[in-house]
Amino acid sequence: MSTKLYTYAVIGVGLAGFYAYDQYDRAANYVETEGTIKKVEQSCYLESSKYTTEVIPCEQAEVLKEVHPKYKNWSLKRDVRVTVSFRSPVDDNFYTSDLKVHWSQGDKVPKFGDVMKILASATEPSKARTY
Repeated sequence: MSTKLYTYAVIGVGLAGFYAYDQYDRAANYVETEGTIKKVEQSCYLESSKYTTEVIPCEQAEVLKEVHPKYKNWSLKRDVRVTVSFRSPVDDNFYTSDLKVHWSQGDKVPKFGDVMKILASATEPSKARTY
């Protein structure tokens, strides 16, 4: 087996192992619950196949993409972080957690008061994660 093929095989097995552990961790240690969004923070950037802008306010990124000829075909990327309040399945108390939300162009940006599904830890009351 060539060194290059061996390297790809090791990387593939490593990635598969990480994915399998992540799925196991979700099933064994977390419970689906709902969280109410208390705070939303967004930052944006524009991306092409070769370049990425610096992080800029989302309103500015949207205007640049719309009106500036250089950025017309670039993708708008958002980094969305939310603070959610949720009831813990461990002790039935309310906690808050800061989570990063995966956002794709065309998705609705979450806002204050929205309810979203999260995974709350089955063992640690204040711990939560997104899907």
